[in-house]
Amino acid sequence: MFLDSCESGITKIAKRRGVYAKMSEAELDEFFGAAEYGVCFSACKTSESSYPSNILKHGIWTYHLIQALRGDAAKALEKGHRLTAVSLQNYLSTEVPLTLRKAYSTPEVQTPWKYGGENRDFQIADLTEILEKRKQVKPGYEQLKRALLREVESVRVSSLSGFVKRHHHVPDYVSDRTKSFVESISKAEIEERVNNVFHAIKEHLNYKHREILSETGRIVTPDFEYLAFCSQDEVDPEIALITEELANIKPSIIENEAFNEVFENRFSQVVFEFPREIDVSKLIDEIEDLDREDVIIKYDHTGSWCELSFKDSEFSLRVEGRERTINSDLCRSPYELLQGFFKIQMRLAGTIALPALKA
Repeated sequence: MFLDSCESGITKIAKRRGVYAKMSEAELDEFFGAAEYGVCFSACKTSESSYPSNILKHGIWTYHLIQALRGDAAKALEKGHRLTAVSLQNYLSTEVPLTLRKAYSTPEVQTPWKYGGENRDFQIADLTEILEKRKQVKPGYEQLKRALLREVESVRVSSLSGFVKRHHHVPDYVSDRTKSFVESISKAEIEERVNNVFHAIKEHLNYKHREILSETGRIVTPDFEYLAFCSQDEVDPEIALITEELANIKPSIIENEAFNEVFENRFSQVVFEFPREIDVSKLIDEIEDLDREDVIIKYDHTGSWCELSFKDSEFSLRVEGRERTINSDLCRSPYELLQGFFKIQMRLAGTIALPALKA
């Protein structure tokens, strides 16, 4: 039995999920004590209250219980797949107080409790089947609907072709005016990149004239869109960022040799953009709970971003806001970059962290 009572008559203590003061601990012990394989997991002791979390949008204890039953809590499992009475209670006893301290600034107390006198530990659930299904990741190019390839080159503003030393001054701040200035003096660099890509497309791909739209900083074809633009660095105003992107890529073109030859060694990032922000702090906890020696995680003190790197791999993952970015140490072809992304997915297959990588 899983017990997380909620008393609807209480209106003045909104933050409390339920009160157990009228329940008898002795009755619960007597009822479950005689059963060899009967046990009651309670959200708290009879003298305490059960608390919800606005962030989790759930009762704290119930949230962690569901995580364990779904196989989303590695620490709750024995041998990686068995959920037992002891392993579950140990997990709840550890995680609930931790989450409670994060959810409330006041020193609230909630002690997950277990009633019952089982003679020995027993299995509540074998989650092998659920976990095996998660490992059946099928990487597919259809994920490109949310992706673009990107490469960003940093150059000094003073090195741009439109910068006249005796006439222009290097900006020492960032504003709409300085951004427009940087954009205006970088037109030659952008035009050069667009021209190079346009001629490569004409040489290697069999598009007709009417199938290619080429304009300032942009080339549109039936299978992809190429963009190039220059912007002022928000952090260092003396730096300009020349960005090239490949977007709206059709899955059918990815394995095309001619297409990959056009963009050979041109991009080092695969960027996935999502309509909602990911809970980075939660992802950090999930990754750390895996205790994987082959996974290295870095993050800032606010938990607003994190970076995952993998031993023996040139690819890493950065999660921040609505973007998930796969980075390569080297510039690669579109096909090679996507294969690197799929490898990261496979390395985290079967873990709770995988949904963060699904596009």
